[in-house]
Amino acid sequence: MPVPSGCADSSSRAIARVLPILGRRWAKTFTALADSTRMEIVCLLAASGAPLCACAIADHFRLAQPTMSHHLRVLREAGLLESERRGVWIFYGLRRASLGEMLEDLGSLVQPPARRGTLQKIDGGR
Repeated sequence: MPVPSGCADSSSRAIARVLPILGRRWAKTFTALADSTRMEIVCLLAASGAPLCACAIADHFRLAQPTMSHHLRVLREAGLLESERRGVWIFYGLRRASLGEMLEDLGSLVQPPARRGTLQKIDGGR
């Protein structure tokens, strides 16, 4: 949608260039987190503080093994989990760095753009 003449300053044009990049970067992550079971898996792993065996995660949810495997795969492909095989078991852990990057990027969306010069008070500087 075109912006009316004189409506957008340079900072809003810069934001318009950044938003599609953030959207592409995090769309898969947000889709993965939109499911309540997957969000609960992330919360469970965050609370544990250490990787958990897939069987321990599955025991918490009472879901069929194929369903649990699907949820874990979606989270792993979204970059939220890392997995490690230990013998016949697979342990899943939270990729905290990935979550931190996501939160940092989201935080940049709520920060006001930097203004050049000083801001004047609305009442004329009194």
